[in-house]
Amino acid sequence: MTFTAEDVQRIVSTAVREALQQAPKQTASTSGYTIMDHLNSRIPKFTFKPENGHTFEKWYARYAPILESEGGALAMKDTIRFVISKLNSIEYDAFVNHIKPVKIGDLSPDDAIEQLTKLFCVSMSLFKRRIESLNIKRSGRTLKELTGVINEAAEDAEWGGIQLDEMKQYILMLSLMNSEDNDIRARAARLMEEDIDYFFPEVMDDLENFEQLKNDLAPSTTKRFEINPPKREKPKPFAGRGIVI
Repeated sequence: MTFTAEDVQRIVSTAVREALQQAPKQTASTSGYTIMDHLNSRIPKFTFKPENGHTFEKWYARYAPILESEGGALAMKDTIRFVISKLNSIEYDAFVNHIKPVKIGDLSPDDAIEQLTKLFCVSMSLFKRRIESLNIKRSGRTLKELTGVINEAAEDAEWGGIQLDEMKQYILMLSLMNSEDNDIRARAARLMEEDIDYFFPEVMDDLENFEQLKNDLAPSTTKRFEINPPKREKPKPFAGRGIVI
C-alpha cells in the first residue's frame, strides 16, 4: 500500500491530536496519585479527643492550608475523599453511622465538612468555656506551653466580645469559691448558662431571694431547753396522836 505525502501528514496530525488529548488526563491521573501519597505523608490521621480539645474543626483548620497549597491540583471530591480517609477507624465508623441512610459518596464537599465538624466537636457552652479558661493552672507546664494553652482557651472563650456586665458575672463566680457558697454558685451557673445575656443586677436579685428562701427553710439552730415538771415531795406518813379513851 502506497501512502502519499498528504496521507502521511494526515496520519501524523491525527496521532499528535490524539496524544495531546490524552496527555492531560494521564498527567492529571499520575499527578493525582503522587499528590495523595505526598499528602498522606504530611497529614496525620484524625482522632477525636474531646477531653483534650482535639476536635475535627481544629484538625481541619490546621491542615486545610496544606490541602489547598499542596493538593490544589486535586478535584474537590478527591480532596474530601482524602479527608475522610484520614479518619481513624472508630471515627470513620461513627461518621458512617451518623449520616445514615445517606452514603458518603452522596455528600457534597460542603456537607461532608459540616457533618464532620458537628459530629466531632466539644458541646460546651460559651459560659463553660469561659469558666474553664479562668480556671487554668500552670500544672508543671513550661511558660511557653502555658502561653499556648492560654491563647487557645481565650480564643475558644471569645473573650474579645465580652461586655462589662458579663464580666461582672464571671467575677461573681470566682468570688463564690468557698464550700458554703456551693448552692449559690450552682444556681448562678444555671442562670448564666441558660441566658448569657442575663443582666448582673437580675442575677444578684435572684441569688438574694434564693439565699433568703434557703435560710428561711433551714432548720432552726436555736437551742431548745427541756422544761422539767416540778418535783413533788412524797407526803409524809401521818403520825397522829394516840386517842385516850
